[in-house]
This record gives sequence, structure tokens and C-alpha cells, in this order.
Amino acid sequence: MGRPGILGVRSGTRGSGQLALANFKSDIIAKSLADEVKNSNNNNNNSNTRTAKKRKSPIFDSNGHVSLESISERREFFLGKSIARIEHELHKNGYTTERKKSNRKDSKAKITIVINSSKERNIGQIQVSPGSKRHGDVPYVKISTKDIGKIKIIGATENQYKTDGREKATLLFRRYH
Repeated sequence: MGRPGILGVRSGTRGSGQLALANFKSDIIAKSLADEVKNSNNNNNNSNTRTAKKRKSPIFDSNGHVSLESISERREFFLGKSIARIEHELHKNGYTTERKKSNRKDSKAKITIVINSSKERNIGQIQVSPGSKRHGDVPYVKISTKDIGKIKIIGATENQYKTDGREKATLLFRRYH
């Protein structure tokens, strides 16, 4: 008996014409499979390339943790969003929140407090301010974390933002392209 072919045909069990046909079919199937794999890889490479261009780095890691680098890279993510939209993003990343008003009398800021922070989820609260006289009518988002400290994302240039010089937060200004 001969060796088995791709389709399980053994030489000597069928006529030589059938064996040649079986080998021919197996060659066609093998080439067809190779072409499919090649096309699939090309499509995956193209779609990964397209996705890589569209995909932005995530702000939250898989546990809901944020880093100064991730916030700095995507600072515009927070600007222009309502407190409800930011809360929605927090909820998608495992946070439970509660909303409260600012303690300052004339403040228009809205604050969301995280009530289930943990080692992984490091945000304690987020404050969204549409701007006030105090800071030159410049909108900002202040993120308070347990490990990084406070990060203020300001929707203007450094020259437009008024400060009293006693800022304790890390300031990130809007990038203009």
C-alpha cells in the first residue's frame, strides 16, 4: 500500500486515474485555502491599519484606572462634555457616581463624586465648570484622583486662563492644531 493522500486516497485502492484526480482536487483545495488565508491576512492587515488610524488610546485601562499620561494624551475627550456624558463614561468603566452642586455660592460647576473608588478605579470626583469670572470665563474639567492628585483640563490657552498662582492641580491646556 502507498502513502495516504490529502483526501485519504491510498494508491492501489483505486485506479490510477482516480488517484490523479484526487491529487489534482487536493492541489486545488490546498491552493484555494492558501488564497483564502492570504486574502484574509491582507484584509486583516488593511482593517487593522484603518482601525489603528481611527482608534485613539484609551483613557481608562481595563480596570477603570487613569494615568496622567492617558489623560494628557486625550485631554480633549473631557472638554465640551456635559457632566451626564462624563458620568456615562465612568459608569462604562465600573464607577458608581453621585452628583452634587458646588459649595461655592456663585459657581455654575457641576460635580460628580465616585462612591465606589478602589485601588484600580482611582478617580474620586470630577468637576465640570462652564467658566467663571474667577478663571476668566474659561471652561475646565477638574479630575481628582487618589494617586495622581488633581488634574485640571482647561479649555483655553495658558494666556487666557486666570489663576491666583496657588493652583495645586496639574494644568493641561487645550491643544490648538
